[in-house]
Amino acid sequence: MRAKVILSACALALGILFPAVYFHFKPETPAVIAPPVAIDDTTAPAAVPPILKRVAPSKEGLPERPSAPMNLTGSAHDDYVLQRKAQLIDMGMSDNPANLKVILSELENPEPEIRQAALTATLDFGSKDALPVLQNELAYATDLQEKMDLKNAIDFLQLPKFGSSGDATARK
Repeated sequence: MRAKVILSACALALGILFPAVYFHFKPETPAVIAPPVAIDDTTAPAAVPPILKRVAPSKEGLPERPSAPMNLTGSAHDDYVLQRKAQLIDMGMSDNPANLKVILSELENPEPEIRQAALTATLDFGSKDALPVLQNELAYATDLQEKMDLKNAIDFLQLPKFGSSGDATARK
């Protein structure tokens, strides 16, 4: 009788421990993300509706956007990135609509740190005018974390502002 109890207890322990150890050390399989449909009108298939084509920002009335020197390496590149991030954060604190356009144009910057700073500055600016650009960028983002950040930013900007007419009706 004792042997049955001991064998049953061992089998139960193995039945519980084996899946726990297996799933703990199981390698993560990366999610497959489909590539964007089109970057501009020249590469878009004929069947793609115009809404899915990347919108090119208009250049009129924008403050000058400094271009990143392509041959920067090491500390010079890091200094440029830090300087541009600081400029974007400063623009996010202003109320100038032209600054919002510059901030939104930096969402397409090839440097991930600058794109993240532009997203933060967009949230700091707090204008719902940024929603179409953010939704467009969400469609073309390839990094999963960047997609989540863009989605969270869209959700945040869609929230009603504190003290707006939507809050007054909700309290009644």
